[in-house]
Amino acid sequence: MDYVLTSGSDKLLYWPKNRELKSGERAAWYGELQSSMSRVHRGRRVELTLALTQPSSSSSGRYDVTVVDMPSSGQMAKGPNSCAVFLVPQGREHEWMFKAEEGQAQLTMQAGFARLLFVVMCRGQKFEDMKAVQAELSSYLPTLSPARLSGSIPYLTVANNIGNRTTVKEMKNEHTGDMVVEDVEQDGVVYRRLVFLASG
Repeated sequence: MDYVLTSGSDKLLYWPKNRELKSGERAAWYGELQSSMSRVHRGRRVELTLALTQPSSSSSGRYDVTVVDMPSSGQMAKGPNSCAVFLVPQGREHEWMFKAEEGQAQLTMQAGFARLLFVVMCRGQKFEDMKAVQAELSSYLPTLSPARLSGSIPYLTVANNIGNRTTVKEMKNEHTGDMVVEDVEQDGVVYRRLVFLASG
């Protein structure tokens, strides 16, 4: 399911991941998203891209956000309108637990929140540290929380920092599309990875 959300000033913009919408369609999508996000729908999963400036294309996002509502078999231990942000460290966005629908559902059930917002920091963007990322997101993510949420939205992660992802080389292949070689630091160890961008 895809939604787009834009503010009146267009300084904030969510749009469907890997898909572009005409500007004339945004108001209708905004209303639909606002109405839909106000309630938890068990098992729902919505993929969005968040840009903090007006995007020129679907690849100009700053964050990718996946909204995951508690699966029907899970227990909302934190309450029926609870919501948290799961910040995926840079370089780990391709791991099964953070990317696959089944992995995200499993992590949502383990966390016990009615809704978990998986946030991935987009490749090609500069991020300072965990505190700066949380401060930047704090103005925007509440829009995606249940209407009756009380209090602030907690942040969860699996690391004590936002991760480190360094691009070594970018390549293009007519058969496989765009690729990137990158060094990713995890637990003090640097891993070199080949990423096929077409696979998300």
